[in-house]
Amino acid sequence: MSISNRPSRDKRRFQSESGSILILSALVMVGLLGVVALAVDGSFMYSERNRMGAAADEAAKSGAFEVFRHLSTITQAQLEAHADHEVLAHGFNPVRLGGDTVVEVNRPPLSGLHTSENTYVEVYVSRPTNTFFGRVLGWTSLTPKARAVAGQSSSQSCVQTLKPPLGTSPASLSIGNTDLTMPNCNVQVGGNIEGTNNNATITSGGLSVSASSCTGTSNQCDGFGNVAYRAPPPYDQFTGQMPAIPALSGCTAAPTSGAIGGAETCYSGLAIGNNGTVTLNAGTTYFTGPITFGNNANLLGTGVTLVLANGSSITTGNSSQVALSAPTSGPYNGIAIYQPSTNSNPMNFQNHPVFNVNGAVYAPASDVSFRNGYDSTSDCVLMVVYTLNIDNGNGQFNNACLRYSGSPLMTVSLAE
Repeated sequence: MSISNRPSRDKRRFQSESGSILILSALVMVGLLGVVALAVDGSFMYSERNRMGAAADEAAKSGAFEVFRHLSTITQAQLEAHADHEVLAHGFNPVRLGGDTVVEVNRPPLSGLHTSENTYVEVYVSRPTNTFFGRVLGWTSLTPKARAVAGQSSSQSCVQTLKPPLGTSPASLSIGNTDLTMPNCNVQVGGNIEGTNNNATITSGGLSVSASSCTGTSNQCDGFGNVAYRAPPPYDQFTGQMPAIPALSGCTAAPTSGAIGGAETCYSGLAIGNNGTVTLNAGTTYFTGPITFGNNANLLGTGVTLVLANGSSITTGNSSQVALSAPTSGPYNGIAIYQPSTNSNPMNFQNHPVFNVNGAVYAPASDVSFRNGYDSTSDCVLMVVYTLNIDNGNGQFNNACLRYSGSPLMTVSLAE
């Protein structure tokens, strides 16, 4: 009897073990699905959070820049609009624009190190995001969230040339028989850098170049210090931030001497004769035609912004002087010379020019040249231009700019 019953007992034992294995397999599969869900969905959510982080960074910087430019008049609605614009540009659709991405803007920040400083802007970006394998575990969606805080700070950069590395003539930055001193100031070159003389030197806090090498000979590039090649192109902080130039009509030629301009005045051109002096009144002065200098001519002004609208340009004569100081408030705060991107006319300062400008020169489409004896001693000559050529002379660029409570160039940075 015991022998005849053994198969039946073994069969029941095997069926019992088979059921246990099935249960264990199911448990293992659930565990494996959990691991897969964590790996796949976790990686995807991390990637989405990084994208949101980039959007939050730009939104916070955009808001902080607007606070810098319009501290007393900027509204919460305007800050939110700027933030939404940046978030939309990064591929997310903000709720205020009919989408599903929440963009929260706080000024001052509600947490962190700058909760009592109304020049800082905090931005949160979040969006419910569907999972893949997490649904098996009941996680149908997760909500990654990113935070950024930006505010005002003095930039380390005081020269930016925006021309990308598309050939060598003209180079994005070209230095000849020149000693250019920027002890506390960085230089960012969007394209090629070249030396045209063995005596070309740049003394700076840092020099980054988007091209892969200097286009001059080795001796002509030796004086540039430790150059960081293949660097990211400069970020033009002023893009889209400048006030719109009004429709200019009925402009007449400017007087050739004395005090002129200011108060939104428009001129069709200006010709300063030999030994002549023209002083710009405080405020904004627009030009739609050429500005020319005779020998030993002077253009002066304090609290001024010179706007070179379409059709305008600057060409100086021998031993001329440009000594302008930008305003410390208003829509052109910190901007001494502005030439919009729609105007690609060059600025030529020739034959022993003295260039003492306190504030930013913003001419993103202009080739700017200083020839034969460039001289500058200002503590606040800041440039964002398409190309810059200095072929002979001694000068310094510095971004101390204490009159503007720091540099008017690149004055916004991420704080948290």
